[in-house]
Amino acid sequence: MMHELFLKLMSLPRETQALGLILIFLALLLMVQYRIAKRLKENIEKRSTMVALLSHRLRTPLGAIRWSASMLQDKDFGPLAPPQKEIVDTMHISIVDAISVLDSFLEGSRFERGEFSSKFQKVDVWQVVMNVVQSMQSQIKKKDILVEVRKSFAHTLIYCDPILVHTVLDVIISNAVQYTPWKGHIWVAGGEKKGMMTVEVSDSGVGIAPEDQPHIFERFFRTAEARKIEPNGNGLGLTLVRDILKTIRGSISFTSVKGQGSNFTIKIPKGHASSLTNH
Repeated sequence: MMHELFLKLMSLPRETQALGLILIFLALLLMVQYRIAKRLKENIEKRSTMVALLSHRLRTPLGAIRWSASMLQDKDFGPLAPPQKEIVDTMHISIVDAISVLDSFLEGSRFERGEFSSKFQKVDVWQVVMNVVQSMQSQIKKKDILVEVRKSFAHTLIYCDPILVHTVLDVIISNAVQYTPWKGHIWVAGGEKKGMMTVEVSDSGVGIAPEDQPHIFERFFRTAEARKIEPNGNGLGLTLVRDILKTIRGSISFTSVKGQGSNFTIKIPKGHASSLTNH
C-alpha cells in the first residue's frame, strides 16, 4: 500500500511531491509514536496487575505475622523478658511498615488500572484530621512535637469518600511528623472558598531543596534528606495523594524552604449542598 502511494506521489508535480513526502513522514512518525504508546500502556497494565497480585499474596502471611506479634505483645502466652519484648516490638513495627508499603503499591496499581470506585458520603474533615493526629500520638510524643489543629474549619462537612480523605490527610500529616525534628511545630488549618474545602499542613521540618521540588510528586522519588531520616521509605505517598485528589477533582500544592519547613495545601470539592443537609 505504501509502495503504491509513493508511485502515485512521484507522478505529481514537484511542489506537490515535497508536500506529500512531508505528510507521509508525519504519518509514519505518528504511527511509530502510537505503537510505542500502546506498548508502554500494555507494559504498565502488566506491571500493575503483577504488583496487585504480589501485594495480595504477601499481605496475608504478613498479616498473620503481625497478628502473632500482637498476641505476644499482649502477653497471651505469658510475660516476656525485656530483651524478648524489645525483639517482638521491633518485629511488629517492621511488619506494620511492610504492610503499609504493600498497601501503597496496591492502591497505586488500582488507580493505574482505573479500578478504584469511590463511595461518597458526608465527611467531617476536622474529625478526620483529629483521628489522624491521634493515631500518630506515639511518634508525636516521642519527638516532643507540638501539633496545633486550628479550629477555623471545625466540623466542616464535605461530600466525599471518607477513606480517600483519610488517606490523603494521613500521608500529608504523617510526612510532617516524620520530617519535623525533635521539639518541632506542626500547624493544621482549614477553610472554605468557592465550593472547595482547603486544608493546610505546615511544619518546621527539614524542608525541600529547590532542585528537588519539581520531582516531589514523582513515583519513587525521595530527597537525600528524606532517605537519611527514613531509609525504608518508598516514595509513593505523595504520588498516591496526587492521584487520589485528581480522581475526586481536588488538587495539592506546596511551598518549602530547605531547613525551614514546608506547607502543603490540599483542596477537595465540598460536593453537592443537598447531600450535606440533615447531618
